[in-house]
Amino acid sequence: MEAGRGGVMTIYILVACSKSKTASPPLDLTWSESTNLTQWSQAWSKQKGIHKAKDLYSGRSCRKQIELCSDYENVDVRIISAGAGLISPDDMIPPYEATFLPNKGPDLTEWHELPMGGLGNINLLEGDKIVSFAPGNYHRALLEDPHYPRVSKFIVAASTSPLSVSCGFVIKVHSRSREVLGAASIDLNTRYLELYLHKGLKGFEDLYSDAAGLPPKQKRRRVSETELKEVVRDNMEVGSLNALVRRIRDDLQYSASYERIREIRSRLRSQESKS
Repeated sequence: MEAGRGGVMTIYILVACSKSKTASPPLDLTWSESTNLTQWSQAWSKQKGIHKAKDLYSGRSCRKQIELCSDYENVDVRIISAGAGLISPDDMIPPYEATFLPNKGPDLTEWHELPMGGLGNINLLEGDKIVSFAPGNYHRALLEDPHYPRVSKFIVAASTSPLSVSCGFVIKVHSRSREVLGAASIDLNTRYLELYLHKGLKGFEDLYSDAAGLPPKQKRRRVSETELKEVVRDNMEVGSLNALVRRIRDDLQYSASYERIREIRSRLRSQESKS
């Protein structure tokens, strides 16, 4: 590897794409059980309606993480896409529907063969870093990339990541970090990225210390669907979904996932709008 770019290292931040998009995909770019990589690549190359990736992805986490990185000159954002490969926010791509779920996207071993390529797109120099706080399946795709052995020593990942067994630097995270950050599970990776960008490794050391010092965790009580519906109904005035989740899980100590609470809240709102 060459020496750094004028002594300035580049931090490559790899963020997860989002399922939600601002444009609907054509049928031939909607991955199904019968789709194979050759068909996908051919359909991809024929598309006329293309968009900048950062404008196409409408998911909150993806957009927020790209926005966080925009404040740093030495940060280069790349998006791990289940339908495109490894792309930059300004890359022009068509709308598509593909995930890392079985029969809903490419096999993890094929990810690097998607139209935009994989880890081979990153030209690393000595001193550079690759940092990623993405869901497990996204990191498993990186592990299957044939370029991974070449870049693994540059990668910084959390101890909860599949990359932690072979990456260059592991950030130790506590199982109760979310409580200290006051974050919903769905926002945790975004908060980790924000912490890394603002405070670096020292921020994670402090976070671990604060989490380890929390009092013993109270055991949450399981609730039936009927009970949870009543709890959600009684707390609809809370406002945001994240605030509602924290009220139910942290204040009331009920065992209920973010997804369950979101679904029930959505049903209740729909019923209210029809009444």
